[in-house]
Amino acid sequence: MYRFFPVLVLCLLAGIRGTSAAESLAVYSDVCINKDSGDLNGMRLAIFRLGGAPYLVLQWARSDSFEEPELKKISPDDLSKGKMKFSTEYGKQLIQFSGTMMERVIIGTFDNRMFMKDYGYKIIQLRRVEASQKRFGVCR
Repeated sequence: MYRFFPVLVLCLLAGIRGTSAAESLAVYSDVCINKDSGDLNGMRLAIFRLGGAPYLVLQWARSDSFEEPELKKISPDDLSKGKMKFSTEYGKQLIQFSGTMMERVIIGTFDNRMFMKDYGYKIIQLRRVEASQKRFGVCR
């Protein structure tokens, strides 16, 4: 059930045209293709409103596909101030993301230094993309 719900919401909202879709769904991603291995790397976030409350769907790109999405309720107060905070698991540890959300990009970091080393970035930049994006650029 948890797998089906985020996918259904994304599919339904992606099909809506006009400004209402832009206000109800935003997708941010840094997913890219490793030119040596052909593997997908990175993560993508989808933010949408359901019943007036904002939710976040987090998906990690691994190897040649995406992991199961995680659905999280996020703070409407933080979101209205342009802040983005959420937690997720890395290994068996809970890691916290803190950042700033703008119209075209989310910029932030995770509080776990080992994860940040593994991820390869000091500052994570997730650019806004189309909800239906199926092609990814080459990792730099």
